[in-house]
Amino acid sequence: MRTIGWITTIVVIGVCSHVYGGFGLSMLWEWFVVPTFDGPSLSLPVAIGIALIMTYLTRPIRIPKEEPDWAKRAQGAAIVGVVKPTVALAIGWVITWFM
Repeated sequence: MRTIGWITTIVVIGVCSHVYGGFGLSMLWEWFVVPTFDGPSLSLPVAIGIALIMTYLTRPIRIPKEEPDWAKRAQGAAIVGVVKPTVALAIGWVITWFM
């Protein structure tokens, strides 16, 4: 039962961080880009999507190098290679519902 609580907490914090990151991007865009370059405003779903793309491209997920077993390190890298894009796509797909 404790594992479910931790997983739920991680998912909720992850979703909230993406929404808050999108909100921050939309506000900064509105304050600086729109008046300077007469650019269009960003809606919150679009800003969340852009923030999600930036996070996906720039935030690496580290595999512990202390793991002496190379097979376990390779397995961890393979899992990250599948999980990271899957999570990004799932969150992005949900965000498209609000566009």
